[in-house]
Amino acid sequence: MISNCTKVILLSALALNTASAQQAYYGTKTPYQPQQAISSYEAAPQGYQPVYTQMLARHGSRGLTGMKVDLALYNLWKLAEKEHALTSLGAELGPDIQRMMQANALLGYGVAGISKPGYGNETS
Repeated sequence: MISNCTKVILLSALALNTASAQQAYYGTKTPYQPQQAISSYEAAPQGYQPVYTQMLARHGSRGLTGMKVDLALYNLWKLAEKEHALTSLGAELGPDIQRMMQANALLGYGVAGISKPGYGNETS
């Protein structure tokens, strides 16, 4: 039996645009790339030695920043439904997509400090 999450992932892979599919990034965000050559960084001031530092920070789990990805997924599902191209398992995916969209639209509702619930908010 395939889980609902697996159904979303499989259909999401179909919805990726050609450019990101060619890059093989299977998420909504691509990895950060360096913005300049390390040799072009500003030198340490005179009398100072550079040392290695590292920071790992996490703000919490953030929802999608906009409806673009899930709306594309939902529209793809609706097209397949209209064209009678869904398997019985595929037919079950529509309500799952709608629940995912609803969860993103309500993200942060009732959470102190969040004045406007919806896409882009952090989970509690």
